[in-house]
Amino acid sequence: MFEATVKLKGLNLEKTIKAAADKAGRRYVSEGVIIIHRNALKLIQKTSVGERETRYNPKRKVIVSKEGDAPNIDTGRLINSIQFGVLKIGNKWVGLVGSDLKYAAWLEVGTKDMGARPWLAPALKMSKSALKKLARNLKLDVPKKGVK
Repeated sequence: MFEATVKLKGLNLEKTIKAAADKAGRRYVSEGVIIIHRNALKLIQKTSVGERETRYNPKRKVIVSKEGDAPNIDTGRLINSIQFGVLKIGNKWVGLVGSDLKYAAWLEVGTKDMGARPWLAPALKMSKSALKKLARNLKLDVPKKGVK
């Protein structure tokens, strides 16, 4: 049995993929989180053209990403905080990709004063075909709906 789900978890914003507790399932989750993590980093490293702004502490000029685009790198805290891991819960392997920074969630979904600059959901979307290919290569029983 094979299952892949995505969870948006509180302010920690984690994308979760699950698979059966066999070796292929563990390998799928392990390699899957690496694919998603890599795509999240690529999205943030790609600079979006937006307005120039001066920020303080320390004083610097930055280009603010456009609403709807992944955030641009400013201090590097977000990109350096993105982590991934794999753990076993019950009879399933679970892979987590996310950041523990509060503002990571604010960037992903926006606030009342700022439009969203999503980076994790688009990373998962970018990863879909690679995750499907990985599941096929590992001969996992992929349901007709495929990877969600």
